[in-house]
Amino acid sequence: DGIRAFVISSRQGFLTALHLHQSEQQIDHPSLAVEAGETIDFVVDIGDQLNNDQFLWEIELQQLDNEKQVWNSRTDFPLRPNPSLSPLEQLAQVLMCSNEFLFID
Repeated sequence: DGIRAFVISSRQGFLTALHLHQSEQQIDHPSLAVEAGETIDFVVDIGDQLNNDQFLWEIELQQLDNEKQVWNSRTDFPLRPNPSLSPLEQLAQVLMCSNEFLFID
């Protein structure tokens, strides 16, 4: 059934709302004045059912003042690698998942 995508401003409300299913769409917003303290949220959620709702969304923002600056979600905000657990942390995880801890009376 696809995904729903939203671009939301804390000051102006919904800027874009899309429903996509097995397709691509580029969102080009005209210039948007953003004030200090304002947030712009990029939100994706499942459609009506959670079934193969995979998405890839790369966001690029440009500042159009005197100094043209560009932010890219893939290169400027990389995911941190998940550190592996130490042997003691792994043991604690296994113990917390055991029946003795799950079903305490």
